[in-house]
Amino acid sequence: MVLATDRQRVLYKARELWREGYRTLDTETTGLSYGDEIVQWAVADQYGIVLGSGYCKPTVEISEGAFGKHGITMEQLADAPTFAEAWESSLRELLTGQTLVIYNEEFDTRMIRSSLWPYSTEDERVWKSSYCAMNMFAVIYGSLHEYHMTYTWQSLETAMYYFKIDVPGPAHDARHDSSATALLIKAMAELADKELPQDWHPPIKVKCYGKCNNVVKEFWEETPWYCTECGLRLGIYHNCPKCDRVEKTHATGIYLDDLCRWCHEKLMQEKMLSMKLYHLCPGKTHHYQRPVVKTPDPSDLCHDCQEQRRYREFIKEEERKRQEKLAAERKEYRRTYAKDYRQRKKEEKRINEERVAQGLPPLEKPTRPDPDVPFEHHGHLFQRERMEGGKSRVICARCNGFWVSPPRTWCNKLPTYWDWARIPEHLKTQTQLKKVHLKLAPEQRHEAYMENSYNRYQLYDQNKCIPTKSKAAN
Repeated sequence: MVLATDRQRVLYKARELWREGYRTLDTETTGLSYGDEIVQWAVADQYGIVLGSGYCKPTVEISEGAFGKHGITMEQLADAPTFAEAWESSLRELLTGQTLVIYNEEFDTRMIRSSLWPYSTEDERVWKSSYCAMNMFAVIYGSLHEYHMTYTWQSLETAMYYFKIDVPGPAHDARHDSSATALLIKAMAELADKELPQDWHPPIKVKCYGKCNNVVKEFWEETPWYCTECGLRLGIYHNCPKCDRVEKTHATGIYLDDLCRWCHEKLMQEKMLSMKLYHLCPGKTHHYQRPVVKTPDPSDLCHDCQEQRRYREFIKEEERKRQEKLAAERKEYRRTYAKDYRQRKKEEKRINEERVAQGLPPLEKPTRPDPDVPFEHHGHLFQRERMEGGKSRVICARCNGFWVSPPRTWCNKLPTYWDWARIPEHLKTQTQLKKVHLKLAPEQRHEAYMENSYNRYQLYDQNKCIPTKSKAAN
């Protein structure tokens, strides 16, 4: 049972903030990192009136991304006070003892600490309490993350468009954004008056009436409520005599009356099965997995099996439609190809008749290349070969490679072996040469390659190698 939704709680909090009064703070910074500092600040009251604002000279440079947002340059801040001076002169007094509302409260409070740190001035957190308007509006906007199932943050511009808030001045200006944040809380409070009754409040926490003082639960009003431990100890609750579940009623002493709902349903199912008014689903193979179907017909399936059957029929029907569509496309392709073929033949006949009338020989028909004649492709010297089953492939006489069709790769023009057993005895890898105490001769090049699914090995002629001195025995 949901006693209060997230939206109701946020609207209630906005209405309470408006009634109690608050101030808003907004800052513009040199960037988003932990070492960045504030370059502009503004404080407004709950009506959006700016109570104070100013620029600050930072100790770090303004990043390109921050400049693209607020357009403030270091030249504009040359004569501005430091943030520590602004804090002591006016900002501290504006925030002391106030309820503070900030759009992205965590970021702005972190920037205050970061801006005061170079001057060894501690952030005393002089305000009474603070709330994040961005988190509140995210609940009102209601965009849930598909994976984390959390409310997605929205920009202040989106919030202004959502509530049709109009504030003069450009966005990403501290004076503009502080006023917009104040009017955003006001708009949510007005929405609360429309959606929530005047006397509505979130459920309150009620302690266990059993005096354990360690368990609380939400109720609309203060009513006697017992936790499980106290309820069992005082006899207000009892355990089900069949499954030991906790039943929140007084025990009557009658076995059937004291059973929990699940045990009652199980006994009823057993009774109906014995009378053959219910049956076990025939679609399940294992007995412990077979659910009870509440019909006397033994051929009826449970809801799960019915859904599976409908899904299989749906997949079968979709496959039938797909095959019909493919057959229609193939038929249309053959018809179009035949039509184009007849058109090409008529055009060739007409051209040949014109050439004969002009005393020219007819056009020669293109002939297919002779499969027995080798041909060059990307350095390969290919020869076509017919394999078993009617398929063909091309084999390179230079690198011994074979493909179903001419590849895009260029020929290395060296013999390439695909199996270690097919390599001649005189060709070895460098590792094999070391084992027989041989090393490469000066300027000796590899003679062939060995390729497998993972690596390519260079093969050298061991007859051209020179022996190495073996290590003396210890």
